[in-house]
Amino acid sequence: MIAAEQIDSHESRDAPVLDAFEDLGAEGFSCQPFEPVYHRSVRRARHAVAIGLALVTASTSACATYHPRASRFISRDADGIHHRDGQDFKVGMFGGGAESLVGGDPRALEYVRRYKHLDHVGLAVYLVGLATMLASPFIGAAVPDRAQTPTLYGVLGLGAGISIVGAALTFKGEAALIDAVNVYNDDVADPARAGRP
Repeated sequence: MIAAEQIDSHESRDAPVLDAFEDLGAEGFSCQPFEPVYHRSVRRARHAVAIGLALVTASTSACATYHPRASRFISRDADGIHHRDGQDFKVGMFGGGAESLVGGDPRALEYVRRYKHLDHVGLAVYLVGLATMLASPFIGAAVPDRAQTPTLYGVLGLGAGISIVGAALTFKGEAALIDAVNVYNDDVADPARAGRP
């Protein structure tokens, strides 16, 4: 009696396994390669590395090395270095070197002053926004539990908005530097515009 119950329990337990064997058909076991659990993630990582290498190669393969011939006009190469009268002028992040780049042209110097002002203000505003976003978890932890989530997202949004305003001011400053170069080149081409002899 006990042996019959054990046989029935073994048969019911092994039934799904037997069904799986029957589904294989007359060929029996199929010889499919074993795929480890991590195979898919490894393949994705390989693809990501390949794409990253392709992007790095593409970004560095077309770098220009040509330096323009000496000219009274200001030109700029692919590395962001300005050239005038056979000299190289590198304008720093805080506007250093911009005055010497367009020196002697009062109209272009006005645009350089605007560039430096917008660049300094834009960078300061951007850093305030960044600091606000970094402080958001601490501000959220200082309020009651019920208000933590809205406060956290509110402070993050405020910081992001301030940072965007700062970045926009910095971009306006870069446009003012381009205007300064264009004004200088126009005044070199037509000295009467700058009031020069």
